[in-house]
Amino acid sequence: MFSKKDCRVQQKACLKELADHHPADKVVQEAKLYRKLFSSAGWRSADVVAVTKSLPYELNTAVIIEQAWRENKTVAVARVAEAGQLDFVQISPETTWSKPNRMGLTEPLDGQVLSLEIINLMLVPGLAFDCASGQRLGFGGGYYDRILKVFTGHSVALCLAEQARADWMIDDFDQPVQEIIN
Repeated sequence: MFSKKDCRVQQKACLKELADHHPADKVVQEAKLYRKLFSSAGWRSADVVAVTKSLPYELNTAVIIEQAWRENKTVAVARVAEAGQLDFVQISPETTWSKPNRMGLTEPLDGQVLSLEIINLMLVPGLAFDCASGQRLGFGGGYYDRILKVFTGHSVALCLAEQARADWMIDDFDQPVQEIIN
């Protein structure tokens, strides 16, 4: 078993290698995952979808956001709020975005903060996923563990082949994702 720290280093390197040196493979994998997501019962029944704005080496969430808008779904993007919590801010094509933060993420500067209670489907990011147990290895801030502990909607993660593994140490506070699409 690897420590979370070591696994995070490995996974970031692996995902950057995929994005930088095998972008066509990444696009093919993403297309397969999008098809599975967009045909899932969770997606079809959701009116409000929460997602992150992806980093270049992550699964591209811009496609998900665009599809949600085409289907007249409300889209909320995660933003770090006070006290280490996440807000989910409704976005539109006119949304103003921040400059990249220390993690490289851009966040919405305007838009209504939506309550967790109205979010039907949450797409949960991660560096690695245990497809059998639903456990995920996040980026180390614990943001999604805190959210998933109280979230009552449907949580889903999209897992590239390079993200499927189950060899890191799980802590008591780690929260699984309900569904992993791979």
